[in-house]
Amino acid sequence: MRLDRETIKAAAPFLTPLARGWHRRLTAWRSRDAYVSRHAPFLKPDTFDQVFFDNRGNHPTQHVRTTRRLTRIDGADVLVLGCRSGAEALLWLRLGARSVTGLDYNPRTDAWQRLRERGQAMRFLVADARRLPFADSAFDIVSSESLLEHVRHPGKAIDEMHRVVRPGGLVYSIFGPLYFTAGGAHYEGTYEHLLMDRAAFLDWIAARDRAIEREECLTYYESDMFSYWTADQYLHEFEKHAVLHSAVFLSPEARRVQRERPDIWARLLALHPERDLLISGLAVWSRR
Repeated sequence: MRLDRETIKAAAPFLTPLARGWHRRLTAWRSRDAYVSRHAPFLKPDTFDQVFFDNRGNHPTQHVRTTRRLTRIDGADVLVLGCRSGAEALLWLRLGARSVTGLDYNPRTDAWQRLRERGQAMRFLVADARRLPFADSAFDIVSSESLLEHVRHPGKAIDEMHRVVRPGGLVYSIFGPLYFTAGGAHYEGTYEHLLMDRAAFLDWIAARDRAIEREECLTYYESDMFSYWTADQYLHEFEKHAVLHSAVFLSPEARRVQRERPDIWARLLALHPERDLLISGLAVWSRR
């Protein structure tokens, strides 16, 4: 019988903190300049504080230690952009936030109502992250998970996030997969979205008729919800503000194609820089 990660967590919860501690130490070792220069020479030295070679760590719960080191969560007013059903908003409350405001471009009315009925100190509204309906300096923390890769002209959203955070507050953004990496169009594959023309790719996805790909890949194309930005473009935009800490996530699937399919990799390199093919996501902590 094959055991997945969630089954193991449920059966032996004591292993979770041990595994996370081991992974933190492994990531710190792999983030050294000497290791990065040897195993990821496409990354510029000292660009990132953390390098996740296995793409793990791309979830807000795994970065609470960093967030707490940079700001106080207890008693904070938190804005969550791209809140979806409210799971991340609830996480901030459990961490001690005084209030949480969740915002999403698409309403999740039923899920939001269930959270309100539980008496949680949170509110939800529908709005565009590029035009936030809040005054300047309205929140202590502005957080977004898996949002910026879906925003056309994401620089406008990044500016808005820094506008509504209070002086000394924190903007925390974690996002990916980026479009040019393996599976970057949010489907179960690697680089078909780059090697096929768009019409052929969308026909291929539709013919597969997989629920998750209909919900994500096809919907995002139809709604024009891919930013098509590279990691360098995002970093350039964040560096207009005060970047405190950053992490990069590398795609194991991309590295597998690089290693096992040199013919395909050569075709891809003729189209896109290596770093854009291999970087799957970023996490950035910043201030105004």
